Amino acid sequence: MRRSISLLLIGLMLATSLGISTPSAAETSARQEVQDVDCSGYSFEDLFEYNFAYFDIEIGDDWNTASFDANAWVNGSNAAIVRDNLDGLFEGFEAFGGNDDWISTDERDNVRDIGPMCISDMETRMGIKEGDSHRGEIDWSNLSFVEDGIGLDEVDLIPQTHPEKRDCSSRLGASNDCEEVPVSATDNLEISMFVKDGENHNAQFTQLANKGVSNFTLAFNVSNISDAHVKFTFPPVQGLRINTYGIMENHTDDPIFREKTTEIESREEFSHSVNYLPSGSLVLDIDTVFDRTKGEDIVRNIFFDFTTQEAPDTEPPQWSSVAPQNGTILPVDTAAIQSIAIQGEQLDNWASTTNGWSLNMICSFSEADWSGERSGNGDYLVNPGTGYKSEASCKMVNPFGVESDTRTWHFGNPLSITGDSGEYEGAVSIQINPTGLISSAELEIMAAQGSILGTPSLVDMSSEPTSTEVDISNLNPGSFKIKYKVISEDLHFNLETEIDLSMEKQSQPPVLDVPERFDGSVVSWADDYYSFTIRGTVFEPESEDVTIEISVCDQKVKTTTPTNNEWEASIPITACTGNSGDTYPVTIKATDASGKSSEFNLTVADPFANPDSVNSDDVMEIVDETSSGLPTISMISTIMICLGAAFLVTRRNDKL
Repeated sequence: MRRSISLLLIGLMLATSLGISTPSAAETSARQEVQDVDCSGYSFEDLFEYNFAYFDIEIGDDWNTASFDANAWVNGSNAAIVRDNLDGLFEGFEAFGGNDDWISTDERDNVRDIGPMCISDMETRMGIKEGDSHRGEIDWSNLSFVEDGIGLDEVDLIPQTHPEKRDCSSRLGASNDCEEVPVSATDNLEISMFVKDGENHNAQFTQLANKGVSNFTLAFNVSNISDAHVKFTFPPVQGLRINTYGIMENHTDDPIFREKTTEIESREEFSHSVNYLPSGSLVLDIDTVFDRTKGEDIVRNIFFDFTTQEAPDTEPPQWSSVAPQNGTILPVDTAAIQSIAIQGEQLDNWASTTNGWSLNMICSFSEADWSGERSGNGDYLVNPGTGYKSEASCKMVNPFGVESDTRTWHFGNPLSITGDSGEYEGAVSIQINPTGLISSAELEIMAAQGSILGTPSLVDMSSEPTSTEVDISNLNPGSFKIKYKVISEDLHFNLETEIDLSMEKQSQPPVLDVPERFDGSVVSWADDYYSFTIRGTVFEPESEDVTIEISVCDQKVKTTTPTNNEWEASIPITACTGNSGDTYPVTIKATDASGKSSEFNLTVADPFANPDSVNSDDVMEIVDETSSGLPTISMISTIMICLGAAFLVTRRNDKL
């Protein structure tokens, strides 16, 4: 997750320490830049009201560094408050447009620049302490930010679609691309913090001496956190678990911290859950809500006590009734380097423990080049070897290493799909070779090009090899894959996957047409007879964009694009001034986005040529040529161009 902290908060800290430098007149931009800030003693929520926030803190394997990602969403009236407060930060700095009820991109950019400096001074209000349970004030091994690792971003602080957005580059000292919107804008905005590119952490703890192996307490001050989800991920430690937790509060009228866990949970202002990743990492998820109107009067701390001591309930995991029995066939795409064999949601239902621990599955494969593991999101991934199947002995394991009994299954692929690589037009032939893993199946097979799917073919698969034609007529030109699904009672679930056979859909060239006009001609001369208009249609089989180029007397004079498959162009004959003949050779070329093209070559007679010399120069030959080497669509038509030499000569004499 790459989202975060409030620019408002960052900026409001500037009120106590703004250092400004003014660039020289020689600089192309007169934008002022903030040089230093001091945000010590502040936290995110002191001055910033978000509607919801998501914090993701992952502690490094060294138990010292951490990545702290955060995302804050600000909606409606709160968004207007944020913009107004940011604008107020720069009162007196006219180059920014400060405190003028408009928030500008210059103000935004300057807050971005000093954000990491400010955040690195802030208090995270999180801490870890070794030993037995700790309560009270959180003043121990606190989490702190690292300036060099902090990246910031925002979405729609200056909404581009706001109807009142305006240019502000003419303001003295403003940047050339300055834009601004009124601070009253209620468009939702989003602000983010993340680990900057090229860095591996943006926060750190004082390293725990025991690195999580012995007892420690995690504490978090959640005062003024109006609504947030907080996720902590700890490095893998054998047997690490939460032993106890609690919530404590003090009040201005009662400064002693009191136990409030039951009361706060009953008001649904706090909940948590624990999960274990297949790697063994413990994940703690917290949902917390706080009434900010009480923020000045109440301090609320939450505590989690961790231990590696053996849990009271360490009974082995038990297989459920939906788990596959011994000998079950689990399908795997052996053509892939790694394949999802079992979805995480399915696997979670195959076994359980009385205390609800998350479980890992460990399998030992009979084939040495096969292996498997659970991914971070819980899916069971198989790395197939050279063969099409392998037997595996699998068991479920809880976080303390307690194992279930073993079940033996067969992982494998019931078929192999092959086909010749290359370019194809309407269909491809696919060979289907059963492996003998199952006795029979129904195969649904089709071409796939991202979200575009071809017409599926259904094949009854037995033990004998077969082939089928796969339609690709509705795909776009370019590469495609073969997608298939194997349905069989012999399999625990269907196998659905796709394979890349290095196949491409070949592009067809556009089809050009130049129809006759009502009078039998194909061109219409302008009144001054220095240009003529020609129109036609173009059909692109794959619906790609088409560009039409028109040349006369071997010089390109016009480029146009069709509208609703129709095109029209006025062609000047000035390019033919050196032409000694009485005709004008015209070439019309249509090229699609794949580079395939078709041409029409025609000859237009000079309307003022000798009226008695009606010969082959007066006809048009239309030839469709394609540069692709594909079968071409050709036609030859003879169309009289002259409208009557006597009429034209008379008309020209009239004009002259």
